[in-house]
This record gives sequence, structure tokens and C-alpha cells, in this order.
Amino acid sequence: MLSVTPTKLRDFLTCPQLYKLRHVEKVASDGNPVALAFGRSLHAALEELHRVGGEGRASADPDQLLRRHWESRAYADAAESEEHFAKGRDALRRYMDGPPTGQVLGTEVFMAHVFNLRGLQIRMGCKADRIGLLPDGVLEVTDYKTNASGRLPTREFLLEDLPTFLYYVLARITYPQYDRVRVSFLNLLTLATVSVSYDADRVAANKQALLVKIKTFASGAFGPRPGEACAWCDVLEHCPNFGRQIDFDSLT
Repeated sequence: MLSVTPTKLRDFLTCPQLYKLRHVEKVASDGNPVALAFGRSLHAALEELHRVGGEGRASADPDQLLRRHWESRAYADAAESEEHFAKGRDALRRYMDGPPTGQVLGTEVFMAHVFNLRGLQIRMGCKADRIGLLPDGVLEVTDYKTNASGRLPTREFLLEDLPTFLYYVLARITYPQYDRVRVSFLNLLTLATVSVSYDADRVAANKQALLVKIKTFASGAFGPRPGEACAWCDVLEHCPNFGRQIDFDSLT
């Protein structure tokens, strides 16, 4: 059964060959080990922070909290590790000092369901960094970002972004008692947030667009799609479209 997640769908929409290399052929990629380790450490610290909740959260020491989850081996040396640690600790402190976000229902919540898309069975799943209930009764699905630039997509972009819409779909099915759901992206370094909610027309339009894309996805058409993304692709060396083809017999 085909499994679709926001990451897989985004890779496919960027370039079908990128999806094939990463998720079908499972070509290894080093990516950015420092950025990945930094993000994992902050995510784990926040998971613990929300798990203790209440008085435990209020009295938590951000230095000790982050230190328990710090992946020091990912960094070139102790100096680089401490530089990034200080950045992460300061981000964690600002997060803890920020305004309340309502009731936290869960962190690192995995949601997955099998959908029948007009005869095609697809398993859709995602992991939400935080799910909370806001004071006005809206269920909020939050995805943490730790990119150094602090930039987030615009609300206009996210409204039509199908990987983002997957979070909405899965939250509506997993928490049917909440008929209002919004998806938020939170940059942990700047606390910048962008949120989207969907009206009935947008839900209908995104469902139709998602159906079309997933049918293409399921067809197995994973040819390369050259474009701007090639400049940062971390599996480019494995792409059959990379470089020019040479007639070996012409070599003298």
C-alpha cells in the first residue's frame, strides 16, 4: 500500500526523481548533520518540557533541559557544539517565556489513517510536533522549524500547499470532535508563526488537487524534473538527469 506523508509528498511535488531516490531507492544523504542534530535536540527538549507541564514547566531550567538531549557528536568540535548550544538554549528560554498557547493535548503525535481515494487505497500519515486546544476551541497542529534564516512560508502559499493540507486532513480525522482546525508553523529561533485555516471552498479545492497528485504519485512516474531545486538537491549525484550523457565508444 502506498504511504504518503508531508515529506514524501513535498519531495514528489519538487521532483518525482527526488522522491524515488530518497524514498524508493533510499539513497543515503548526509544532508546537513549539524542542522539535523540541532533540530532534533530542540524538538526533544520541547517534548520533555510539555510532558512535565504545569509547575514542572514553570521551574524547568532551559540549560539543563537542552543539555539532556544535546547531540554533541554531530559538531566538528567542542567550540562549535557550545556555540550552537547557546543558540538553542536562548531559543528554548524565549519559548518558555512566551505567551501561553492554550492546552497542549500532545507532542510528537503520530497520526495515520487508510483512505479510499475513489478506489485507490492510500495510507496517509504525519507526525505533529505539538497539538493544542486554543481558548476559542480551535484545534491547532503546530510544526516546529529551526532554520537559521527564521523565514517561514506565507499564509497565501500554505493555503494551497498540499503537504500542509495533509496535517489538516489527518487532524480532522483523528480528532473528529473538533470541527475547527488550523495548522501553524513556528520557527523556534525567532518565534515567528504563520497559521492557516481552511474554509469549505478551500477544503474542496485542496481535496481535488490532492486526489490528482496522489493518482500521479501512485502511477510510479518518477522521472526527473529539472529546475531551481537542483541547486540544493542532496542526491543530485545519483540523478540520471545530472550531467551530460557521453558515448563511451567516442572515447579515444
